[in-house]
Amino acid sequence: MIELSVSSLFFKENTVLFERFLSSRVCFVGTVLLKTMSN
Repeated sequence: MIELSVSSLFFKENTVLFERFLSSRVCFVGTVLLKTMSN
């Protein structure tokens, strides 16, 4: 049971990190696209 809770906690942390990475990547790509379109 303890291993399960640790792995689920680890999974939650990874999900949060992945979502942050994804959102920052999307923001970066969106900014680049906007700059490219405006030029």
